[in-house]
Amino acid sequence: MPARDIGVDVPAPQQDCQDRQCPFHGALRVRGQLITGKVKTARMQSTVVVQREFFRYLPKFERYEKRSSSFAAHNPPCIAAQQGDEVSIMECRPLSKTKHFVVISAVRGKAQIISEDYTQEPSLALPGRAKPKAKEAEEGEDA
Repeated sequence: MPARDIGVDVPAPQQDCQDRQCPFHGALRVRGQLITGKVKTARMQSTVVVQREFFRYLPKFERYEKRSSSFAAHNPPCIAAQQGDEVSIMECRPLSKTKHFVVISAVRGKAQIISEDYTQEPSLALPGRAKPKAKEAEEGEDA
């Protein structure tokens, strides 16, 4: 079954699914807000919790504070977002008491590699850190 156009400029998933609440392969219509965030929890069945971080200006202190909000969203099996993925969710009709969003695209999370040289210890590979003195060299001078 080919994926239908949902009216948003996102790529259609490669896999097919039989989920009735999938915007691409089911009968679910999307409308309203489009939110991007990171998957905080993916332990529930067909549901993910997406966390969105933003800044709020405090005029009294003339600074910004970091805030976050969480949204429960339906996770169709054709997208299958996992914890740590960057996702786009879009508003839809209420699917349950707390779910009013559905995942429409996901980008898998990527681990950052600090050093390509695996012979060094990870603490030595961080930029800006001084190398600790070798204990063997100090013991050799004392003896």
